[in-house]
Amino acid sequence: MLGAESIVIRSTGDQITDRALEVIAAGCEKSLVELDCSYSHVISDRGLGYLCEKVGDQFKQLSIRGCAQISSGFWNEERELEVLGIWLKGARGSTRKKIESNKKAKY
Repeated sequence: MLGAESIVIRSTGDQITDRALEVIAAGCEKSLVELDCSYSHVISDRGLGYLCEKVGDQFKQLSIRGCAQISSGFWNEERELEVLGIWLKGARGSTRKKIESNKKAKY
């Protein structure tokens, strides 16, 4: 997995944890471009925030479909990140609209 550009995690809901996101961040910090961890019910804002903070500016797309436990709390206004996900806990207004329309939103 080291140096991977694109990672798709097929999870049954509770197999992918924040710790797994930390391992991905450590192993792919300079190469990861997109990550699909849809339907991973155990990951949290903290885990996603850590991943997004550690990977480089080449990281452009994150898919978190079916992750209703995630809020916009991992969001950072400093960089561009396309977030694909139908719904985020507590998302309102323009942030929710950007995410639902799959337009580039700042992470």
